[in-house]
Amino acid sequence: MAEKLGLREEGVALGFLQIRGVWEDHVRYAITAEEWTDRGAELGERFLGEV
Repeated sequence: MAEKLGLREEGVALGFLQIRGVWEDHVRYAITAEEWTDRGAELGERFLGEV
């Protein structure tokens, strides 16, 4: 989903999240402040269904 929204994969945090007692890896995505300024409303609508 994050790639569809145009966010970039920045890396993987190994063993970052504990889910049901098991430590899981976490893929990290990013967007710059400038990109958010330009696209934040559109991304919010597409991802969250906000108006």
